[in-house]
Amino acid sequence: MTHPNPKCVEGAPPVVMGFDMSVARTGWAVGDLDGITSGAQEFHIKGKENPALRFHRFDKWAESTLLLQKPDVVIYEKNNYASMKFSQSIYCSVSLSNRLDVHCALLGIRTVEVMPNALKLAFTGCGGKDPNKFRMKKRAAELWPDYDAEKDVGGDIADARALVWCWQNKPEIFEAKPKKAKAPKAKVKA
Repeated sequence: MTHPNPKCVEGAPPVVMGFDMSVARTGWAVGDLDGITSGAQEFHIKGKENPALRFHRFDKWAESTLLLQKPDVVIYEKNNYASMKFSQSIYCSVSLSNRLDVHCALLGIRTVEVMPNALKLAFTGCGGKDPNKFRMKKRAAELWPDYDAEKDVGGDIADARALVWCWQNKPEIFEAKPKKAKAPKAKVKA
């Protein structure tokens, strides 16, 4: 039986695609037998164009990218609403991940989410928010000589590459962790 992805040979690891999504600039990376390749796509609006066109441009780009790359698995960071400052940011983030999920479902591609802190901890050894962008970019530069940290202003490419690298090297961060049962509180008698 041949593998559904022509880039992958039977018994080889799956072709994995990581996305660091944003309506302004989305980082992407593909891990396959050739190594990891990556880039970023911007979704600009011009003049008085409706900002909703960014979503339309994202849809067209995401579908064509998935059809071209033929990943077996798509990974992205789970929305962390607690770190988002505005309701618009939450809407944009949820909308992009839902749109990517739909494209993947239609193409039969498995999707996996990972918490941002788990990704950063696994990739750099340190969790949390910025200045971890610096750490993410520094670690990416250490691992891949072709990665250009100066061009990756927002760290989108570093994050996308980190998703693929962690899938290949730290798969435990993608496993669901069982929730710990809370012990009942003792009643205090007066």
